[in-house]
Formats: sequence, C-alpha cells, structure tokens
Amino acid sequence: MSLEIKQDSHYQGQNWWKWSVWIEGPMEELKQIENVTYVLHPSFANPVRTVTKLASKFKLSSQGWGIFTIRIKVLKKDGSAESYAVDLELSFPNDLIDGPPPIRTGSSLAAIEPPEGPKSDTTASKAQTEIRELVNEYEAVRRTMSAGDPRTIKMAKIASRMRSLARPAVPLLKDFVGSPSAGERLAATSILEEIPDPEYLIWLADRINTEKPFIGFHASRALLTAARTLHSSHANEVRNAIARAQANLNSLDWKDPNQVSVLRQAQLALNEE
Repeated sequence: MSLEIKQDSHYQGQNWWKWSVWIEGPMEELKQIENVTYVLHPSFANPVRTVTKLASKFKLSSQGWGIFTIRIKVLKKDGSAESYAVDLELSFPNDLIDGPPPIRTGSSLAAIEPPEGPKSDTTASKAQTEIRELVNEYEAVRRTMSAGDPRTIKMAKIASRMRSLARPAVPLLKDFVGSPSAGERLAATSILEEIPDPEYLIWLADRINTEKPFIGFHASRALLTAARTLHSSHANEVRNAIARAQANLNSLDWKDPNQVSVLRQAQLALNEE
C-alpha cells in the first residue's frame, strides 16, 4: 500500500494549537480501510481514539500545547493491520519564531522600566494582587480538574495573564522563585519569559527536571527569551544554562518533545548571534 500520514496545525495564540492528522493515499486504497486508531499522549482525555470516516480520510482533530509521538494502527477490511508512528509537529507563525523585539539587550530586571514610565504604587499593588489571585486560580485548576485539553487551556490562559503582569510583579520574583507553591513558581517563569534576568538562568534550567511539564515548558520558553535578548552581555551564562537544561531533560525517562523543541530553538538563537 502507498499510504502516508499527513498532518497540519494552526497556532491559536497563548502557546496553543489546533491540529489534525489523517491518512493520505489513493481512494481505492483508502476504501480498503476499516478504521484507524490513534494513540495520543496519556495526558489527553481518552488518549486512544478510533476514526471510521472514510470521507475525511480518517482525520483526527484535536488541540493542545505539546508535541509528542502519535502511534497509529490502520485496520483493513481484510483483517490485516499496519502500524505507524509520527511526531506531532507544532510551529509558531513566522512573526513569532523571530521572537519579540528585545526589551533592552543585556539588561537585568532591576534596570528595566516600562516604556510609559514608572507605574504608581497603587497600580503596582493592584497588579501584584491580581497575579497572586492567578496563582490561586492555577492551583485550584490543577487540584479540581482532570488532566486533558480543558484543563490545559485554562492553565495556558492563566500563564498568559501572568505574563501581562510581569513588570509590576517583578518585586515578587525573589519570593516566587523560592516558593513551595507551584503556582508561584509558574508566576516566576512567566515573569522571566517577559523580562529575562541572568541571575535566574540556572534556576530556570533546573525547572526542567523538577517541575510538571507545563511549568517546565514555560521555563524552557524563558530560556529561549534569554537566548534572544541576553546574548550580547551574558552569552556564556545563557549557554551554560541551556546546556544544563538539556542535560536535565536528558536525565528524564520521558522527555517532553515540546521542551526538546524549545530548547533546540534556544540553542539555535544563541548560535546565530
């Protein structure tokens, strides 16, 4: 048979994609298929999914933020079966691959002010209160919702809102970094995604093998931002942190492919400078 596995994906924002995978081939060969079973990452609700619709070429559509290997079994009407495996590919649009413009190359958190000038104490206090509320919301979501797309969507939205509060939340960073609260550590990685600081590069690298994959992913994204914005004055520190993050990832029995991809981008971004 000359069947092929095809896929596509569409970035939705906030580190979230919609994607599809299907079987491509001559119609006379597709008509010989009874059904196609896709085995997704175990974090998905109902990770084993069987599709019977010939008209869609047995297409499976879903959404998420991580890449992983999809295992596929094609059952034919004569009772025989063929197995395949394909790595899900999720790509950022070209305008996001280049990354956001540097905030101020080589600057640390303490050296950066918002473009519109310092915020008032009242505004900063309100933002800090809001980010603490987001911490509580994140922990409630993890505690009360089962693993799967709906929970991940909620967590991604929370992380996005944390990033929007990064500047006024900077005074909380030191406490968040040393916190036993997973929500506060997510807030710390979110701040560092927006405003990289060389002081916390090793801390970010060590999130890779000590946190759940969601926080580890955002830590790897923070290292990518650091590779793009701290290359001039802190290249060695960034390079060492990325190497440490990669070693930490390699030490795990299961390696989150999404973190593998982001760390590869970080290494490439550093090497381009």
